[in-house]
Amino acid sequence: MVLIQTKVPQSLKLLVQFGQVSAAVLIANILFYLFQVLAGRGLGPAEYGLFGALFGMVYLASSVAAAIQTTVAKMVAAARADLVSDRVGRIVAASIVRVLILDAAICLVLLGATPWIAAYIHGPNLLVLITVGLIAVSLFPSIAQGTLQGEQRFGAFAFYVLFLAASRLSLGILALYLGWGVAGLLAMSALSNVMTAIPAFLSARPLFNAPRWIDEGAGFFKFAAPALIGSVAMALPGSVDVVIVRHFFNEGTAGLYAAAATLGKGLAVASSVTATMLFPKFVEHHSQNRKGTWLLLSKGLVVSGLLLSGGLLALTFLARPLLVLFLGSSYAAAAPLLSWYGVAMFFFGLSITLLTYHLATGRLAYFYSVLLPHVVAEVVLMYMFHDSMVQVVTVLVGVNMLLLLTSIAYTLTHTGVTGSKGGTRVVTLLTESEK
Repeated sequence: MVLIQTKVPQSLKLLVQFGQVSAAVLIANILFYLFQVLAGRGLGPAEYGLFGALFGMVYLASSVAAAIQTTVAKMVAAARADLVSDRVGRIVAASIVRVLILDAAICLVLLGATPWIAAYIHGPNLLVLITVGLIAVSLFPSIAQGTLQGEQRFGAFAFYVLFLAASRLSLGILALYLGWGVAGLLAMSALSNVMTAIPAFLSARPLFNAPRWIDEGAGFFKFAAPALIGSVAMALPGSVDVVIVRHFFNEGTAGLYAAAATLGKGLAVASSVTATMLFPKFVEHHSQNRKGTWLLLSKGLVVSGLLLSGGLLALTFLARPLLVLFLGSSYAAAAPLLSWYGVAMFFFGLSITLLTYHLATGRLAYFYSVLLPHVVAEVVLMYMFHDSMVQVVTVLVGVNMLLLLTSIAYTLTHTGVTGSKGGTRVVTLLTESEK
């Protein structure tokens, strides 16, 4: 009997991995929306506006966690590409030390600013303190998830993405059932992060006894800085604007805006599915001096554009039914906001593909010359123009359209069409080149 072994095509392997991560992220976001739905239905517009502002702080702080995950994934993927697997444990251990220092600094700043934050969002100090605790524990799962992502262990990565979402939803239901309100939802969210971090670290198998492990973190903050800019830019919609609206508008109005932001943000999340799975592949190709093509980058933008177009059509023509279905009839008045919020997220979702491309290939100048001005402009303009919620959303549409145009212009002038130009490589975005 003769057994014939066949090599699995890279395109098929990529498709399977894409399916794993896509399904996990899709289900996780559905669970997150259910969490938001239950919060909205259980709290009502007034309390939901407060919850949205506090959770907006958490979402903005999650940009730090996302930067940590991206940084660890890049370092691990580079070690994997260099065929130095024993470095992975040293990278993880060094990252833990640096995150502990960073976490302590963030918490000390937030604790000192607690009275001011509480006054700004018109909420009690206790809820702000609970939110600080949630932020503190939210950073550590990102180290383990970054390790799994960098090792391209997408099955385990997908599992813990789902586990975090499912545990947060389950504990949130328990908090609402017990009548714990906003405080209970925030506290249970913190607990879900702890429950995720422990088994995720065990799966990542960090090798703490590896020699000279502390040296492996030397480039941590150097790469984390532009990664943080990218993560903050991705976290701004649905976080900073919700906090600003909570400050300048009444409780009911802020609740309606939070509802529109919650559903509209889903478009940006959809475009990040591909980026999450492909990021370590970009790094690996770049580390091994592989050349990509402009055609593949274009295909990535087309895929994102198709996903975003479908979502935008749904938010434009089904805004009111979606709000009623997910959050209840008391949020139906947010329908006009949701439609325009979708337009803003359409532009931003396309920018995510280019953002990920530049981060993975080390074109860090993009983050300082294009993305950082965008972050500053978005916050400043929302503070200047907030006469109505429509005006706030209009600012989001304008700045995100400008971000997409400037990102395209930067990409055209700094990467070339095929191969390399000016010493800078273009990496493959959708498929792996044959070795």
